[in-house]
Amino acid sequence: MIDIAQLVGRYVATWNDTESAHRRAEIDAIWEPDGRYFDPVNAATGPDQIDAMISGFHRLHPGVTFRPAGPIDAHHELARFGWEFGPEAGEPIATGMDVIAHTANGRLATVYGFFDPAPS
Repeated sequence: MIDIAQLVGRYVATWNDTESAHRRAEIDAIWEPDGRYFDPVNAATGPDQIDAMISGFHRLHPGVTFRPAGPIDAHHELARFGWEFGPEAGEPIATGMDVIAHTANGRLATVYGFFDPAPS
C-alpha cells in the first residue's frame, strides 16, 4: 500500500528544494521517467523538464515556500490536495489544488495543478 501522505510530502518538498543536485535526485526518485506535469502556465515531461520548471519557479519567486493546505483526499491511484505558497512566515500569495496520479509502485505519473481563482 502506498503512503500517499509521504509521497505528497516528498513532492511538495521538491518544490521547496533550492539545492539543485538534491532536488534532482528526489525528482528522479519519486517521478516516473516519463512523468508529466501540467498547470495553466506550465507543461513538463520527464525529470529534466520537471527540474527545469521548478528551477524557473525559484528564479521567478525567490524566497517562497509551498505548503499543503488541508487534508489529502485519495482513492485508487489518484490523490488531490490543496496548496498555498508565499513567504515562509507570511500570508500566502497564491493557492490552488494539485491532482496526482501515481503508479502502483508509488511514483508520480502525472500531476495536474490548478490555481485559485481559475485563470480566465
